[in-house]
Amino acid sequence: MSVAGQPWSFRTQIHSCADPVLRVAIVTEYDALPEMGHACGHCVSGSISVLAALALMECTYPICVDLIGTPDEELRGAKTYMVQNGVFDQYDFAIMIHLDNKNRSAVKTLCIMDLKVDFFGKSSHAASAPWEGRNALNGVQLFFHAVDMLRQHVTPDIMMHGIIQEGGTAANIVPKKRQHICILEVIS
Repeated sequence: MSVAGQPWSFRTQIHSCADPVLRVAIVTEYDALPEMGHACGHCVSGSISVLAALALMECTYPICVDLIGTPDEELRGAKTYMVQNGVFDQYDFAIMIHLDNKNRSAVKTLCIMDLKVDFFGKSSHAASAPWEGRNALNGVQLFFHAVDMLRQHVTPDIMMHGIIQEGGTAANIVPKKRQHICILEVIS
């Protein structure tokens, strides 16, 4: 069963007791990028989180431990939506394990904010009457160029990426709609 409407998410109770002094959430990430796979090791990080939760199954301390699966971290950041829907409100703290090339007591992480922008125009035949069309791709290109020019004016802890999700149906049709996704990542 999904959690807070997030596809492929889950929550399972690992350890419970009648009168807990502490409620703990162990978060596990397990997604991958299209065509690339597990770029930053979620396949291993997720497994380590599961193992940490399983190690607490036979715990004798008066705590409750839940394992919460948070998918789609690379594209949407499902934890954000889960937090907004109160999934973590009942816990005293939540912990997550993520791979790195060294042990650290303090880490810098990326915070993802996504922005979906739809550009609308009017389709027409590109050879017989292009003047009747309003090319939505022109708006997308202008937006991409503006974001690209902005990059030189932001600090190194900010990264901006984008893709075009919908690119039209045929080269000889002025496209009436283009979709662009802009991802803003901030190292915190």
